[in-house]
Amino acid sequence: QAARNILEYMGPNDRFGVASLGGIMQKLTNDKQVLTAAINRTGSGSSDYLDGILRVVNNMFDEASEGRDKYILLLADGECELSRLESAIAAACDNNVRVIVFQMNGGNIYYYGYAMQEVAVRTKGYWMLSIDPNEIASAMTRFADEVYNNAGNDVVFTTTVTDKSYLDTANMAVAPDAVTENAD
Repeated sequence: QAARNILEYMGPNDRFGVASLGGIMQKLTNDKQVLTAAINRTGSGSSDYLDGILRVVNNMFDEASEGRDKYILLLADGECELSRLESAIAAACDNNVRVIVFQMNGGNIYYYGYAMQEVAVRTKGYWMLSIDPNEIASAMTRFADEVYNNAGNDVVFTTTVTDKSYLDTANMAVAPDAVTENAD
């Protein structure tokens, strides 16, 4: 349902594509009926989200994507083949794709969560951990509103990481204005 809600925020020149971890369901289009049908066809597939990122980066974006903001909204449990971590991050970064990660705590949060956070941070995206589908749907809707309704405006994203060493602010192209460290 969260993906269907995002479509409501699309303007006439916005495009959206649909992929499951098993493959590309619909290439980029602004046809909401086609996108809804593709969302309805999604099912389970491979649980390796890094392979999914590579598939989307290599097959979803086209020439019309050049010069546009590109995002992957990733909803996954965190399981992956860690040997693909660097290649998935490099592919996203080389193609100026930001990966927004919504992690459901289905896997080992410390083992797989690190990799999902790494993807989000290094692609200038963000990461959210939640086991509540309603919380994820709400966050995805807020993201869609910010991207589709504030294009060209300053947009503020907030993220939380479990360890401040994940943030290499000295080497970020756009460093955060502030980093707040919680007591816990």
